[in-house]
Amino acid sequence: KARVLDGEGSVAFSVTDLPEKEKKAPKREETVAVRFVEARVSAERFDGLETTEEIGYLLTKRKEGGLLGGLWEFPSVAAPKEDDFESDERGASPLLDTTATSLVHSLRAFDNLPFENATVDMTEPDTYVGSVTHVFSHVRQTMRVTKATVFVSLPPKSDPNEFFKRAGRSEASPDGAAGTEWRWVRASDVSDAGLSSGVVKVHALVTKEPAKKTKEKKEKLVRELAATLPT
Repeated sequence: KARVLDGEGSVAFSVTDLPEKEKKAPKREETVAVRFVEARVSAERFDGLETTEEIGYLLTKRKEGGLLGGLWEFPSVAAPKEDDFESDERGASPLLDTTATSLVHSLRAFDNLPFENATVDMTEPDTYVGSVTHVFSHVRQTMRVTKATVFVSLPPKSDPNEFFKRAGRSEASPDGAAGTEWRWVRASDVSDAGLSSGVVKVHALVTKEPAKKTKEKKEKLVRELAATLPT
């Protein structure tokens, strides 16, 4: 024990006299399967001449309410409990991966393209990219990411950017739940898509573009917009 002055003398004092710091509850662990869908859309400028290509990614909208409700993300499926799904040697869950793949298929994002004679090639096998962890106030989320690349060939003189203007909603589920909203975002516009920091980490993992660089792009955009406002 130490002795401290209280104005009238000294009194004994021990650190055990201080109130204990409240212990925080352990964070809930959550595993999420993410299917990162990259579309590589090309078209010949003129018959037999130079081909232009644009790259974009598929986004889905989270349901309103709850964690990050209403925000856009790469197609994802969360496990209700960590022990509900068996993981393989790489730490991913085959069942979760299959579920995330089914989600993407349900969106029908490559159906009814508004381009005559457009072709869609989905034959390239998915690749497992890795995992990233993001910590919320009460949840530690591990996102296990698989990448799917789809090649879309448009008729000559088409504008690949028109493909990425498409958006839609999947059909409602049998239990009456609303379908999932989806849209495309061009690779060059990702920093302006309003993605959460956890989703930005997924993008950085797949594209090898540092999340910090993406953040800097956002900050630069904010500064540029601020400069246009009247003072």
